Amino acid sequence: MSLVQLLLQTESYARDLTALLNREGCNVVRATAPDYSRPGPIVADRRALERFPELLEHPDRVVLIAPNDPNYLSLLWRHNVRSVVFDTDSPSTVMLAILGMAIGQGVPAMRPHKSNLVVLSSR
Repeated sequence: MSLVQLLLQTESYARDLTALLNREGCNVVRATAPDYSRPGPIVADRRALERFPELLEHPDRVVLIAPNDPNYLSLLWRHNVRSVVFDTDSPSTVMLAILGMAIGQGVPAMRPHKSNLVVLSSR
């Protein structure tokens, strides 16, 4: 995965999520605004969505951290946002949503670890 943009208000949550994603080989940038010209998922919270409603025009790229409010979730569903985690979920749950999005799009999301490498010989 080339890049994950974070538009998150809570500094500690963003820091913890960044650490998890870095361990999985993802490049992470804390953004002040979404950059749609750069590939990869955009992780946003409710405040970011309020500031940048055009995020709803890119539902295939957005992982939204949202409150568990049926009316709000219904609004997101109507805009085809399918990658939603609750604001009470841990950063590891958000990481799984990001990796799942990448897998669904056929994007290699993880860096191979040395123990997972297989060397093929032409002999």
